[in-house]
Amino acid sequence: MTTALQDALIDCDWMPYEVLERGVRIEDGELALHGERYRVLVVPPVEVIPYETLARVQEFFESGGVVIGQEFLPSVSATLGRSSAEIAELRDAIWCAPFEEEREPGLDPVHTGLGGGRAYFLPAQVSPEDMLAV
Repeated sequence: MTTALQDALIDCDWMPYEVLERGVRIEDGELALHGERYRVLVVPPVEVIPYETLARVQEFFESGGVVIGQEFLPSVSATLGRSSAEIAELRDAIWCAPFEEEREPGLDPVHTGLGGGRAYFLPAQVSPEDMLAV
């Protein structure tokens, strides 16, 4: 993903989970952090994710943001007291319930939110042209 973004000349930054959870403001489909504004959030292909992180991703999606998942989506909670079922509920709210594990990745949105947000589920390998299209 990083190579495709760089080859497409798309400026991007890596954001730790903690920053997304506590340091970012979500405003009108954008993430605002230290004078920077982001309209697209890529969720890395991870099985385990903190509950609060995915809850913020859902909040961003519902506010009109673009969320990209790639290859596979989170399914296990990294937060004590939060279950994998709660992660699945958030995941399904973003990438369309119920998310089918056998769903084929593609370049079209898999879900559009009421606030105008779009969620994509991309394949493991994407080209710079694919990233620009998305």
